[in-house]
Amino acid sequence: MAFMGSIICIYNKEGKVLLQKRTADAPTYPSHWALFAGTVEEGERAMDTLKREMLEELEYELQKPRFHFIIEHNGPKHFFSEEFKDGSKLVLHEGDKMRWFSLNELDELKIVPYHKEAIKRIISDFT
Repeated sequence: MAFMGSIICIYNKEGKVLLQKRTADAPTYPSHWALFAGTVEEGERAMDTLKREMLEELEYELQKPRFHFIIEHNGPKHFFSEEFKDGSKLVLHEGDKMRWFSLNELDELKIVPYHKEAIKRIISDFT
């Protein structure tokens, strides 16, 4: 079933990306590392979804997410990025764990394939 999604690449000053390890019973890509994301609900804009999901999943308030592109994967997925606010607290409420990864480490991970492609595209916008 196709659905619209909002996905964010949160990165830090060291150029590392924050990923979430999906649970073994996740409906899609179980036990894969992934960007933080959410399904756009009826009547909601992609940006609103993103802000809501980050509060629900991480207790993190986005400041000024930057829109990059849409990838079609079982429906349109809107990709955004934002630099992490130093000193902000992150509390994981979904998934098994979270961790910061360098771009070099991504090739060694079991990561959602289209997320890996998106991270590389987003980071290349900044380099």
